[in-house]
Amino acid sequence: MFNQTLLETEPSDPFQANSVAENLLLSSGARMIHRPDDEAFYHPIRDLIQLPTKAPFHDEGGYYATALHELTHWTGHHTRLQREGGRQSVRSTRQDMPLRS
Repeated sequence: MFNQTLLETEPSDPFQANSVAENLLLSSGARMIHRPDDEAFYHPIRDLIQLPTKAPFHDEGGYYATALHELTHWTGHHTRLQREGGRQSVRSTRQDMPLRS
């Protein structure tokens, strides 16, 4: 199973959740937080993924593409895959994929 407390949820979702993507994100064990802003990034020092709330996204595809993209950065942490040449600064990961409306 997975630890559901690792994913902070939102009070209301603007679109139908994709159960396959949700299960993948939850079962990864990644710590994810949602903030009401337009930044999506992986923070390597705090070892967490920050995502915007779902509201700014036009559809589920955009949200899950962003969340899964950040999950790929999360996998490169030194306690997991420890990929060489990966982005190690918060600044570069924040600039990696700006949210577009």
